[in-house]
Amino acid sequence: VLVTDAWHAYQRADGALVIGAAQPYADTPDEPAVAGAARQLLAGVSRVLPGLANTQVASATLGWRPMPRDGYPAVGRSPHRPQVYTAISHSGVTLAMVLGRLIAKEVLGDLRIALLDPYRPERF
Repeated sequence: VLVTDAWHAYQRADGALVIGAAQPYADTPDEPAVAGAARQLLAGVSRVLPGLANTQVASATLGWRPMPRDGYPAVGRSPHRPQVYTAISHSGVTLAMVLGRLIAKEVLGDLRIALLDPYRPERF
């Protein structure tokens, strides 16, 4: 596996090369936009792995990473359905430890932790 700040690549057992990157989209991109992003990604990867310069994109898949529109996590009980607890964060890897502990305290202790107040779902 080869990883950089912007993309990652690995070779499958069948020999196919899989490359990917976190590409934020504000709205749902259409198929041509996804294919274009895949070609741009391959061009960028080719600067590091020049042997890929003439490679064609066989397929492109869009995987959704959650990102609230304001860019901040959405954490807390639903204002309309208190039995539903939401935890959405684009920065899941970096915030997982602290959010996990705070969420566990809220859910298991039936508490409301003030530190999470700016990130409550009711702000939407």
